[in-house]
Order: sequence, then C-alpha cells, then structure tokens
Amino acid sequence: MATNPILIPGNLNRVRASIIVPNNTTYNIPAQYLAKEGIAIAAQTAVNTQFQGMTTIVNSNEPYQLVQLTISLVKTLALAESYKELIENNPNLDQITVVPDTNVLSEFTLYNCAIMNWNGQSFAGTQADYTFMIQGAYYISNNLWSVI
Repeated sequence: MATNPILIPGNLNRVRASIIVPNNTTYNIPAQYLAKEGIAIAAQTAVNTQFQGMTTIVNSNEPYQLVQLTISLVKTLALAESYKELIENNPNLDQITVVPDTNVLSEFTLYNCAIMNWNGQSFAGTQADYTFMIQGAYYISNNLWSVI
C-alpha cells in the first residue's frame, strides 16, 4: 500500500515580488510600495497557433506573447504620482523585469513595455490602491532561432 509522499511545497515571500525598470530605476517598484493586490501577470496571446488541415493540425510556435501586468501601488506614496505623470507624459517603459514571490520561479523579462490603462479610483478614503496595467512582449520558443 502506498503512503502519502508528504511533499513540502516551500514558501511564498510577499516582500520578494517587485518590478525592476533597468532603463529608469526611478520607476522600480519594490514590495513595500505595493498594495495588497500586488502584481499580477497574465498572457494576452497564445504560446502556439494551430492551423487545421483536412485530417490533422499543424503547430506553429509563437516567438513572443503579449503579457499584461496589473500593478497595484499604494496611492499615498509618491511612486503612484510618478506613474500617473508617466501616463500623462510618456507611458513607454521599454524593458521590465518582474520578480515573482518565490525563488523557485525565475524572473520574467518583458520588452517594449508601455502603460496601457489604469483602473478606476475611489477617493472616499477607503481604498489604498492605484492600479494600472503594463503590457509588453515576452519572448518564448527560443529554439525557433536555432534553425537560422
């Protein structure tokens, strides 16, 4: 009879999650600037496209995905105003590195990033977050380039 293998899943570290903007460190977002919702990352496009044939499908790996970050800053900190000014003046950020909340998962580096939108705000004194979305290219399927 098999027994429970008792897998130890490790830990999440809330103070590890952060955003690094190498071309302008003024816009780096360490964990202490994040609201409770923190950082969320979500792919907006597929990793692979499948084309139908008469009797089969043909896979075509994508060289990149559009990836969206949803970032919730504490709006009472000056960094929230810096991002608001970035939206008003020039929302392009170039390259961004996302550090996840675990050291097991490697960092995500996104290229050609820009702020795409921001969420509604409540000024009733009951909501601490200033939330906005950044989108960029996440390069995948790197083996595609080995044929060149």
